[in-house]
Amino acid sequence: MKTLLFFVAGSVCLAVLSSSPALAITVQDAQIIKGMIVVKGKDAVPYQDIEWQGVIVTQAGPYGRFKFKTIIPPQHDCVGIVGDVILGEGIEVVIKNCRMKVRSIYDAYRNMDRKRMLPGEYASVVSMCSPGDFAITGSWQVSGDARVTQSGPLIDGESGVQGWTISAYNPGNTDAVVHVMARCADVQLSEFHKDRKNE
Repeated sequence: MKTLLFFVAGSVCLAVLSSSPALAITVQDAQIIKGMIVVKGKDAVPYQDIEWQGVIVTQAGPYGRFKFKTIIPPQHDCVGIVGDVILGEGIEVVIKNCRMKVRSIYDAYRNMDRKRMLPGEYASVVSMCSPGDFAITGSWQVSGDARVTQSGPLIDGESGVQGWTISAYNPGNTDAVVHVMARCADVQLSEFHKDRKNE
C-alpha cells in the first residue's frame, strides 16, 4: 500500500512539473552609461552563462537575474542579442539612449590571414577587425584544391574584438593556400538624450 501511495504522489508531482511553463529570458533594461552598454535582466536559468552578441559576459544569479557591462558593439542599429546558453535562445534588445554611427567601412588588409595547407589538412583562418569595430562580412581566396566548408563572424571572448573566420579542407594531393580578409565597420556608440539641444 505504501508503495502504491508513493507512486501516485510521484506521478502527481511529475505532472505538476511538466505542466509548468518554460522559462523565457527577460531583459528589463539596456542603455549606454559612460560609454558602456549596461544590460539588466531576469528569468534566466540560475547560475548559467549569459551571452551578448555570442560572447559570454556574465552568469545568472540564484534566482535567474543578471546584469553586465560591455563595450562589444551590436551588429545592428542599437539592437543587440542577449542569450541564455542553457535555454538556447537569443532575444533582440533595443539599447535606450543609444546613438550608433558607422564612421567608415574598411577591409582589414593589415590583419589578413593566410594559411598553407598540406594534402588532407583541415584549417581555420581568421582575420580580425580593429578593437571596437565589428565584422560585416568577409572575403577569401583559395589556390589548389582547397575548399571553404564554413564561413562566419567571430568574436574574441576576452577582448571583444570581432573578425571573420573560415574553415577549409584540402582534399587534393598537393599543397594549397587559403586566405581570408574581414570587411569591418568603424562604429561609434554614444549616449543620446532628447532633452539636449543640437543632438
